[in-house]
Amino acid sequence: MSAPTLRKVGIELAVTIGIPTLLLWYATDVIGAGPTLALALAFPLGWLLVGVARTRKVDKLALVALVGIAITGGTSLLQLDPKWIALKEGMVPALIALAMLASCLTSAPVLAALLDPVLDRPAVDAAIARHDAADGWRRALLKGTVELAVILLLSGVVSAVLAWWILDAAPGTPEFNSQLGKVNTVGLFAVNLPVAGLATWRLSRVLERLEVLTGLTMEQLVPAASERSK
Repeated sequence: MSAPTLRKVGIELAVTIGIPTLLLWYATDVIGAGPTLALALAFPLGWLLVGVARTRKVDKLALVALVGIAITGGTSLLQLDPKWIALKEGMVPALIALAMLASCLTSAPVLAALLDPVLDRPAVDAAIARHDAADGWRRALLKGTVELAVILLLSGVVSAVLAWWILDAAPGTPEFNSQLGKVNTVGLFAVNLPVAGLATWRLSRVLERLEVLTGLTMEQLVPAASERSK
């Protein structure tokens, strides 16, 4: 992954997950649960809307962060049993993983949708046809999609266990808010960042496989990344 891409991912994680987490952790006791939740949701929602305005595409990370913050903060606001948060921590990645697995039964696995915007499709399609590599590319996409889904499923299990283990205070109390912030912070470093690293590694392996199948270089496959790194 190029340096500009790494910077973008880092900024996106900070805006969509880091800042909302800190707000839920520290601001609830100062301005109240409702205003804190609204303020925390504003960051991933704002990032999502800006992305749609610029690219006409929905930023999946911002969308997942928005849903996660809404459920987590809503659970606190409604003072539901903390174990619902543990269920949410496991269910969100699990549902995404199941959707990814279901996409393998279609003509467009999720991995294809993730890679298409960055690939030089005319050059790639021509090279695949020239080398009769359509079946090999399909297998690589299916394998990569399944592996990404497994990574997400495992992250959901770990996240649920973390939340179940950490959360034991009564909802609405300062102790609960502190524990909620701890869940999000520990999850960021123990789950989200490792998952992002594994997913990036898996995507790079799929691109390397595409290099072999097409005979194209990485610069030819992803020309935009090559131009940004100059």
